[in-house]
Amino acid sequence: MSTYPRLEARVGAQERQQTILNARIEELADDMTGSFKQLSEYLGKIENRFDKIEATMGTMATKGEMAAMEGRLKGEMALWKTASLTHLNN
Repeated sequence: MSTYPRLEARVGAQERQQTILNARIEELADDMTGSFKQLSEYLGKIENRFDKIEATMGTMATKGEMAAMEGRLKGEMALWKTASLTHLNN
């Protein structure tokens, strides 16, 4: 008497196990496809945010431009001060 199940039972068990494994592989492949789609959509949203940030930064003044504006404003303020003092003295 053998301690192993009959050959037909072992082959049947192998076939059922193979069927279960193949089904699981199919499920995982579908999950991976869905995950890649989600990742792609998420990366697209991030790219759009970076595009908006770049567009906003493109309209911002640089330090040099800010310094030049500050110089012009100081000059204008000095002119206004002189003009108002002149106006008050007349």
